[in-house]
Amino acid sequence: KSQSLTDYEGIAIDGISNHLFSYSVKGKEYGRDQTLESYQQMIQKAGESKQVLLQNPIQPYWQYANGLTEVPVYSSNYVFQDQSVPFFAIALKGLIPRYGPYTNFIANQQEYKLKLIEQGVSPSYLLTSENPSELNNTNSSGIYSSQFKNYEKDIVDLYNELEEVNESIGQTLIKDYEVDGDQVVVSYENGKVLLLNYSEESKNIQGQTVEGYSYKVVSQ
Repeated sequence: KSQSLTDYEGIAIDGISNHLFSYSVKGKEYGRDQTLESYQQMIQKAGESKQVLLQNPIQPYWQYANGLTEVPVYSSNYVFQDQSVPFFAIALKGLIPRYGPYTNFIANQQEYKLKLIEQGVSPSYLLTSENPSELNNTNSSGIYSSQFKNYEKDIVDLYNELEEVNESIGQTLIKDYEVDGDQVVVSYENGKVLLLNYSEESKNIQGQTVEGYSYKVVSQ
């Protein structure tokens, strides 16, 4: 049975969400500012009747989004730096739902889970009913691990753990963020403090013992 856009509660937009181009039509030049205006009108119109998810969008589109996808949780590593601070996540925590890159394509699951917790970002998965080997020799051949039955338990376990963390912290904004090597301290406006240990060995963080690749929520 074929379906139209009216059959869906929401849509996800990518490609145009984080790229602006200038172009010409019949010799007339159009700048990026005109492209931005056109895209804004289109996204705003879509949001009048649908839930809209935008893939890692530029700032002017945030006001029209019900959620952001492919939110970066790691540094791009394009520049030399002393420490990576997730300003994007800090600024939007508690203001709009954000979803990270597909969890089933992440190599270091332990570290990635801590990143999601640290930044208040929700996980996302790209899933298929059948074995992705069926996609060989297609434009989707890059999907190498996606069969739902292989991830069902992991999805439920991660959801339950993140829900417990979010309930412990509550709906609040980040007021301070400190990083010291492999230790991170995130302080919230409601007095909760999130302690994270990115090393393999247990560490003492602000008087609290935090096991390797683990975290703890405490109150000030």
